[in-house]
Amino acid sequence: MNQPPLLLYDGTCGLCHAAVRFMLRHEASPQLHFAPLESDKAKAALAAHGLSVPPAETLVVVSDAGLLTHSAAVLFLARQLKLPWRLAGSLSALPSPWLDALYKAVAARRHRFFKRPPADCPLVPPEHRHRFH
Repeated sequence: MNQPPLLLYDGTCGLCHAAVRFMLRHEASPQLHFAPLESDKAKAALAAHGLSVPPAETLVVVSDAGLLTHSAAVLFLARQLKLPWRLAGSLSALPSPWLDALYKAVAARRHRFFKRPPADCPLVPPEHRHRFH
């Protein structure tokens, strides 16, 4: 397969938009591709893994290793970052149920703390447009 990792994010979520912008600024090498969960690209990627609807309230990473959700997706993304941000990937030493519980707690409150981005919000810098689907 050897496709670049694809990050599927909630296109209506302010926290997700902030996370995408953070990844663009701090990734170690520009290999990630991005698509909102609402897009045809995301639907096709999920269908290829047997899902007709996206997992509720989660980022999804589609990579050669398969489909990652919740804290597994966040830890994968952390390992794609430059130092010192990459060190967050060492949280994988903690039990997955703890990390998933923390992830779900944040996800359940994300709309309360992060406002929905305005429709005219420029998420994609021009130099990265080719990586968005």
